[in-house]
Formats: sequence, C-alpha cells, structure tokens
Amino acid sequence: MFHSNKNINYGKHINDGEDSDDDHKKRRKRHRNIEVDLPDRILVFENPDKVFHEEYIEGQKCIRFPLPFRACVIGQVNSGKSLIGTNILLMRQCSKPKFEEVYVVHGCQTSHEYDDIEPTEIMNEIPDYKEFDPVIPKLLIIDDYDFTNIDKNSLTKLSELFRFGSTHCNISIILLHQSWFRVPKIVKDMCNVFIIYKPHDDDELHTIGRRVGLSKDRVEKLFENIHHIKDSILINLIPKAPYKYALNLFTPIDPSTFM
Repeated sequence: MFHSNKNINYGKHINDGEDSDDDHKKRRKRHRNIEVDLPDRILVFENPDKVFHEEYIEGQKCIRFPLPFRACVIGQVNSGKSLIGTNILLMRQCSKPKFEEVYVVHGCQTSHEYDDIEPTEIMNEIPDYKEFDPVIPKLLIIDDYDFTNIDKNSLTKLSELFRFGSTHCNISIILLHQSWFRVPKIVKDMCNVFIIYKPHDDDELHTIGRRVGLSKDRVEKLFENIHHIKDSILINLIPKAPYKYALNLFTPIDPSTFM
C-alpha cells in the first residue's frame, strides 16, 4: 500500500494550528526591517520540493530519462506500448538511483502483462498524489485507462498528478493509450517525453506534431521512418537529452532529415 506522509515535516512555517496574532506581527515587523541592495538579475532559490530532480549528465543513455519524467505512449492495439514502458523501467532499474516503488493502473482487471516487473501494487483507479511517499523515487504506469467515462474526481486526481504531483512528489509517470484524442489535454500538456506509433489518421498525426513543435510537413517527414506497426518515434523534450528524436528508442534520427 501507499506510504503515509502524515509525519513528514514540510517546513517550519507549517504547524498544527493557526498562527497567533503575535506571530503575524513578528513576521510583518521582520519583513519591514529587511533592507538589502539586490543585484540586477533573477535570484535563484532552491525549491525544497524539487531537490531530487535530475538532469542529463555526460554519458547518460537517452532513455534513462531524468527523474521525474512524464511520458505519453500512443499506439494502436498490439503495437507494443507496454513493452516500451517495460524497457524504460528496465533502463532505470539497471543502475542507481532506481525506482523504489512501481505502481500500475490498468483498465483490465484480469491483466497479467505486468507480472514480470513485480509492481508494488496494481490498481484499477487513478490514485491521489497525496497517498504516495513524496521522498522516494517511484513510477506510476497508467495503461489502457478508459478516459471516455472518467468521473470528475478521477480527472482531478489525474490532473494533480501531472500538474504538480509528479514534480513535487518524485512521481514519474508513463501513460499508455491507443488514441491521442482520448487522452485528456492536461496530460499531453504536461508530458515531456512522447513515444508515438504512426496513426492511421493524418489529423491525429498533425495534432501530435503541433504539440511537439513540428509543422505538418515536418511531422509527416519524421514519420516516414516508420515501416512497421511495431515501429515508434521517440520525441524527447527534456533539456540536454543526447538526442531529441529516435526510432524505437535507441536509433537517433538526425533532425536535418525532416526539417
């Protein structure tokens, strides 16, 4: 089950009760007495919720995505989406730091396709980000979830996971689905990794292109590299990635070939 976060100290400014009038007065007085000659540049302050964030380092493999990441995998039935998700997980687990917990939300209650990875828990509904331990690195896989009938509460949980739960609570997310248009917009807006199998519908392909900054002509040329139903295109928007585009995760595609 999820770890409780009720005993975690999120900062000295949080307490069990409301601040007294004296506390407010002391804080206002302290702010009024501050006089500093600031430089003419943006000052950088460390965000305590994001001290665990990673970035690419020299020699790091491209699909060992820095934590936390949010990946959207789109492809038709039997294209190999779950296999892609498993390969991303394996690349992370081959060396430290690894995911300490792996959760799967699956639309099919009788599915056994993730048995080999021995997930921490398999669920049928979207979890609340507050139920996770915010410190340890963890992966949430959302596979074949029915977004056509999603209720308001579940949609709110999904939105919170992608908007701030991922970055503030060290939750990496891989969402796998068969249709780009069925995935809620907030998910697509927040993802920084896309793995796309060539859709039959040109309008769907062009819409994907707009999301990742490619014109109709350019996204069509990019997907000319696709020759088989199980071929996919990686579009990696994470800064400092060894390569931004790839065929089947590992074969880099030179942008000059379709730009």
